[in-house]
Amino acid sequence: QSLPEGLLSSLLSKVRALPAPAAPHCGRETLPLPASVWPLLPELASLRWQGALSPGFRFLRLPSPHSNAELLLLHLRKGCRFPKHGHLGVEQSMILCGGLQDEFGTLEAGDYEESSTDKVHRPMALPDEDCWLISSVEGGVRFSGWRSWFQV
Repeated sequence: QSLPEGLLSSLLSKVRALPAPAAPHCGRETLPLPASVWPLLPELASLRWQGALSPGFRFLRLPSPHSNAELLLLHLRKGCRFPKHGHLGVEQSMILCGGLQDEFGTLEAGDYEESSTDKVHRPMALPDEDCWLISSVEGGVRFSGWRSWFQV
């Protein structure tokens, strides 16, 4: 059975006429995230950026559907190195924009990685672009070196 004449072109013209979705904002800042991620994010204007004793790094705690994991939107400025750390549980991360490199390799936009408790690393955003990623973290992180003194 064939489509009624003009149905496809009528549908396409209606879809093209729809306004583009608004990019996510956090305060006055527009976040450079893929459009496919926008509907998954909560109202970000009410959330507060936090840091982790590392210039050029910040994160937002997002509502998580799983009580045993924390969901984070992370931002590292280009070339920023995050402190050496291990994971107290499983960490699942997806690179949304930019990329990261560590002792184990390089991840770029669209890459997914799962880290277990035996992984200790020191990731760094690639030098040419800020890195944005979303991570689900069970149990948090355990810093190495002097930063560990501030953890209980």
